[in-house]
Amino acid sequence: MSPTCSTWRGRNEVSVRGATPDETDGEALAAVRERLVREFGLAPRTIELPPVEFALDPVRKQYGSIPVMEMLARNCPADAFKVLAVTGRDLFIPV
Repeated sequence: MSPTCSTWRGRNEVSVRGATPDETDGEALAAVRERLVREFGLAPRTIELPPVEFALDPVRKQYGSIPVMEMLARNCPADAFKVLAVTGRDLFIPV
């Protein structure tokens, strides 16, 4: 997930967020960070997110992507160009 937070104006930083330590694989986050540096010259920083349990649909046993994206937009740092959220949760797009 990568909602735009602000207009790009020569910024070279992106926030890479893991929802909670138990939701994300530390090696996967490290690989994403390394790739952002290597491919795009970005300086990623890690910022913790609130848990996404609020978006759980108990019938589907999945997490709604729209509420999660809205939460990301609300929690986007003012100086961020993008937010890249990494989760181990099963997200769905309502249809």
